[in-house]
Amino acid sequence: MKVISVVPNEFKDPGFAVTNQVIDRLTAGGTEIYIPDELRGSFGNKLGVKFVPQEQLFHTELILTLGGDGTILKIASAAAEHEVPILGLNLGRVGFLAEIEWTQFELLPKILSGNYEVAERMMLELKVNGKTVGSALNDICITADKPIKLIDFTVSADGRTVSHYRADGVILSTPTGSTAYSLSAGGPVIDPRLDCICFTPICPLLPSKNRTIVFSDKTVLEFAGVNSRESGTVATLDGSVTVKIDSADTVSVGRSPNPVRLVNMNNQKFYDILFTKNREGKADI
Repeated sequence: MKVISVVPNEFKDPGFAVTNQVIDRLTAGGTEIYIPDELRGSFGNKLGVKFVPQEQLFHTELILTLGGDGTILKIASAAAEHEVPILGLNLGRVGFLAEIEWTQFELLPKILSGNYEVAERMMLELKVNGKTVGSALNDICITADKPIKLIDFTVSADGRTVSHYRADGVILSTPTGSTAYSLSAGGPVIDPRLDCICFTPICPLLPSKNRTIVFSDKTVLEFAGVNSRESGTVATLDGSVTVKIDSADTVSVGRSPNPVRLVNMNNQKFYDILFTKNREGKADI
C-alpha cells in the first residue's frame, strides 16, 4: 500500500503520541502518509508525511483514524462518497466501529500487504423538499432546537401514513447505529449485517406510541408538519451536522446509495464486541 490518510483525534491522543508511533511504523514500510493540513504545526517536517487539504484525504487507498467511533463518524459520509475504506484504531471507550485497539500495533503490517477484508455498512440519506442535504452512518435525529421541547410530526412510509406523534423527537438509525442513541432511547440491538431502518420515538407523549418500528431498507420515510410550539426544529446527522427544518418542509429519510466501507483486520464479530463491551462496563447494554 503506497498512500494512507491518517486522521487523528488530539482529544483522544494528547500530543499525538500514539499517532506518531503509528506513522513511524507505516513510513518505515515505505508508505506515504497524508495528514490534514490544519495539523501541520503538530507534526513538523516528519519524513514520509504530506499535509493535504481535507478533500485530498479521500483520494488515498485507505483512511486510518485514531480516536473513537466519533472520529470515524465525522469522515464516514465523505469516505463513502469516494469509496475509500476506513480502518479505526480505537483510543476511545466504546469502539463498536473502530476495528483494533491502540495496543495492537502488530496488526499494522497487514495494512501494507492488503491482508484485510472490507465490510459495507448502509448509511441513511436525509432529503429536505426533495434535495439531499446529508447522510449518516449511525443516525438522523429530528428534534426541537431547544432542549426538553415537544415536537409534532406525521410520519409516512412509502406514501402511506404510519402515525402522528407528539414527542421529544425521533431517531432514525441504521443497524450500525442501533447500539448508539437509539439503544439509549429503548431501541433494539440490530446485527449490522442486516439492512433496515430503525424508527425510535424519543419520549412520546402517549405511552402507547413508545415503540420502535423497524422498516425495510427500501422504505422511504416522510415527515410532514414537523413543528414545535415553543421552538424551531432540526435534523441532526450523526450527532454533528445540524439542518434546520420548517413546518412547511417535506423531510424524507431513506437508504443512501453510498455505503461506508469498514476494514476488518481483527476478525472480530459483532457479538464478540457486544459481549466484551458489556463485560468491561464500557457500554450499558
